[in-house]
Amino acid sequence: MATLRYSSARHLRIVCATQDPARGRALLGDLAGPHRTVECVQNAPQALACIGPDRPCDLLVTTHALPDTTGLGLVRQLRRSGFQGRVVVLCATASAALVAAYRALGGATLLLEPASPALLRATLVPDER
Repeated sequence: MATLRYSSARHLRIVCATQDPARGRALLGDLAGPHRTVECVQNAPQALACIGPDRPCDLLVTTHALPDTTGLGLVRQLRRSGFQGRVVVLCATASAALVAAYRALGGATLLLEPASPALLRATLVPDER
């Protein structure tokens, strides 16, 4: 899948990582809005390439299941590289151990799938309701 983008005046940059192209398109539609740039990629290497000192990111939205690693692995790599942005993880199930593992990496909001567009917008960008 090619990188999908929606841009308006750049105030908030969101990177979404999901292996499912349909889910990527849905996230793009759910999160698009004024003062946001949204990019969707299909795997952890693409997400890592999209986020860095020269490409700051305010918010990472990732599915827990990725083809080459888990969302946990992706967040671990990003935190080691200095990423301080917010993280939202979409997952089918969440155990207490999984929640604790994400919290140990600097926190994350976990949402059980399917998350409604309204819940995504309220959770991801609470000051733009």
